Amino acid sequence: MLLGSDDRGGVFLPRFDPAPVFCAAWPPTPLPWRIASLSQWTEPAADRRTQCEALLFELLSWIGHYEYQVGEELGVAYREQTLRKWDGGLTAVIPGREYATAWRSLINDLQECCRAS
Repeated sequence: MLLGSDDRGGVFLPRFDPAPVFCAAWPPTPLPWRIASLSQWTEPAADRRTQCEALLFELLSWIGHYEYQVGEELGVAYREQTLRKWDGGLTAVIPGREYATAWRSLINDLQECCRAS
């Protein structure tokens, strides 16, 4: 997932890797469609860390809102079924009614870690 703005740069969160990377220039050229396109994406410099953290929290909030909307519009059973099919049932799936809350909890935990560091 990719999110950014002219004044803050961008954050890229790979689908199967929970380690976000950041880009100071927005929009990036080229857009990161593949991991190989991420050479200009790095950990943020110390003076940009707060901006990058804000981008990451905004992106995670969007995901949480998306999960909430899916549950409201299509039902939590639908989302649970979709995720089970995604990897053949190999990954434990939390109950659908807890998705949005789990994302909010993740954001809170990350914010706490950022404040502590």
